Amino acid sequence: MADTVNVRPLNHIPSESIAGSPATILLVDDDPIVSRFLHDFLSRDGHLVTNAADGVEAFETLARSQSKVNLVITDMVMPGMGGSATISRLREKYPEIKVIAMSGSFSGDVAGLAAHLQVHSVLRKPFRPADLLSTVRTAVGV
Repeated sequence: MADTVNVRPLNHIPSESIAGSPATILLVDDDPIVSRFLHDFLSRDGHLVTNAADGVEAFETLARSQSKVNLVITDMVMPGMGGSATISRLREKYPEIKVIAMSGSFSGDVAGLAAHLQVHSVLRKPFRPADLLSTVRTAVGV
């Protein structure tokens, strides 16, 4: 059974414009509703966002990208190459890219999990849009 996501129109979500340059973000999530919502929300905040449905597609996207990706936001539970494998490979191939992990299945010590995964932050779904923006802005230094 798929989880239901309640999506409010973007004009009902407060957003401030970012200071400085927008980040180039690769968003990796297999849920098309979540992926589209986050893409639109982050784009509205001024970021350049590309989507991938899993880790394999993420690396294909990174390989052909014409612009430097500053940040990868990845779900942890996906078919194919999941979040842990994606993050591990990112650390090997692209150690300079910041990573935010997100999932609805995290429990316990989020800071410890972030350190273990070597990611900037871990977001537990569901999260507030303001928390996402704050985490993204901190990760990319905006």
